[in-house]
Amino acid sequence: MTMIEIQATVSKYTTMFDDKSSVYFAQWCSKSKLDLSQAAVERKISKATDGRKIRHRKLYVLDAKLHDDVAKGIKEYIPRYHEHLKKMKKVGCTIIGYCRKSRTIEDDETRVRLLQRMVNLMRTRSLVDKAFVSPYSAAGDEISTRDFYNKFNMASLEDVAGTTQVTPHASKPATKSAPFVTALTASQFFKAPEGNSSCFQYLYIPCKKRLPRPEIRKYLRIIGINSARVLDLAFPDHHVISLLVHDHYLPEITNRLQKTNISSLPNFDPTNPIHMGDPAYISPPPEERQKIVIHCQRNRCLCALASLHDNVKRVVACVFVSHGWLTTTDMMNTAKTH
Repeated sequence: MTMIEIQATVSKYTTMFDDKSSVYFAQWCSKSKLDLSQAAVERKISKATDGRKIRHRKLYVLDAKLHDDVAKGIKEYIPRYHEHLKKMKKVGCTIIGYCRKSRTIEDDETRVRLLQRMVNLMRTRSLVDKAFVSPYSAAGDEISTRDFYNKFNMASLEDVAGTTQVTPHASKPATKSAPFVTALTASQFFKAPEGNSSCFQYLYIPCKKRLPRPEIRKYLRIIGINSARVLDLAFPDHHVISLLVHDHYLPEITNRLQKTNISSLPNFDPTNPIHMGDPAYISPPPEERQKIVIHCQRNRCLCALASLHDNVKRVVACVFVSHGWLTTTDMMNTAKTH
């Protein structure tokens, strides 16, 4: 089998590699360290009819009759796993997550990015209630001895309960003083919400280049924006970042941006083909480019919904449908994956 044939088989079950070349697919397999790319290459090299060199690998190939069942099992694995975790929570269980990073030579910024990625994956995949981290720890270290001399700035990580030296039983809730409430604040509580109280929208801001999402969230916190209020962060253009926020938080985040001399892009349209920066999409006719950019926006919306909690997923999906970015069928399929 050639890489083109393998890609054709995989593309029957996913849109991830639509409009992608076989070279891109091969590079993705290698970067993801799939078994087929890790198999040893035989010394014998043959030539194709056009003179290209063909390298051979010995692989185990799944019978085509089993493809549908295996694909279905992969698709349903995470939902079944989430359902199991939710049942555990209903009977009073607390899901604890733990991750560690070895003592390697990368800088603190890289360490924070990798640790935050592990924490985010535990939150989304394993639905953990509390996540604990060992920033500098070897696999052979006993749990009881880890993090004794931890000089890592834990405040640089989001949604982390502490290290192995801060356990749920040992940690004590901080004593909070009663908040000071003014008469104006109290009166606002007894007023009906204006308009739609559950509406979200994307705020578009410029950027010099693409960076990892945790790093961008760190920059947002530096300029005073609560990154937890940003439900989704995407790149509809090489030099544009989209931030999904609630309407109630929009004035606050806009005010913060203005104070730091950052101008938003109110007229930005993510479905405009002019924002397609990939050179591979310059040659197609305008109609085809329009279809491609709409397809890309749909994929971004589906990825955003996949990372949201169930209590806001349906509302955000309705917003996407109202903009024409998703169809009602997409929204129904998203609801079925809960």
